[in-house]
Amino acid sequence: MGLQNLNTNTYTIAVDASSKSATLTPTDKAANSLIIYNGSTTAAFVVSGETAPTAVFPTSATVPLQGKVIAPGATVSFTKVTTHGFVSAIQASAGTGSLYISVGAGE
Repeated sequence: MGLQNLNTNTYTIAVDASSKSATLTPTDKAANSLIIYNGSTTAAFVVSGETAPTAVFPTSATVPLQGKVIAPGATVSFTKVTTHGFVSAIQASAGTGSLYISVGAGE
C-alpha cells in the first residue's frame, strides 16, 4: 500500500467486549485502504462489511473468521473492499480505550 492523503476522515470506535461499528461516508466506503491504531488496553478484533458485521473475537472454539486481531498500542494498515461501508470491532476482554481508523486510497 502506498501513502494516504493526510486530510482524510478518521473514525473512532470506543471498543469494549461487545461488538461496535462505525459507518463510513460514501467517499470512504469507496476507498481501498485503512490504517487502524489500537489505543485500547487489550487486543481488538476488526472486520469490515457491506452491512454492519457483528464482530466476534476469535477463539479456539470458533470457526475461522474474516478480519484481523490488533494488539494494544499497534498501528496496522489493511486493504479494504470498496463495497464495504462499515467497520466493526470487539475486544478480547473488557478494557478501556478506542480504535482510530483512518481511511484512504493507496497511491
